[in-house]
Amino acid sequence: MTVTAPATGPEDLNRLRIGAIAAARPVGTADPRVLAARAWDIDGLAAGYVRWLAYAREIVAAPPGAGDEAVFAMRSELVHEWLG
Repeated sequence: MTVTAPATGPEDLNRLRIGAIAAARPVGTADPRVLAARAWDIDGLAAGYVRWLAYAREIVAAPPGAGDEAVFAMRSELVHEWLG
């Protein structure tokens, strides 16, 4: 599972580590898509999201009139699956 978190400022991007190599760069000079592709498996993340979305659609298709406990269980399952 890959978890992403926002950077708090440009200094975080300058300290981003890709493998064992620091990806130091002057802020604003590199294409952010290239930097993101070096940091994360974008295709893998996209495929995982597509799988999760299909699973979520199955879970959300609860029978009409599902009670609060069933809805809570469905939401809990979705969060659990999202976090992996």
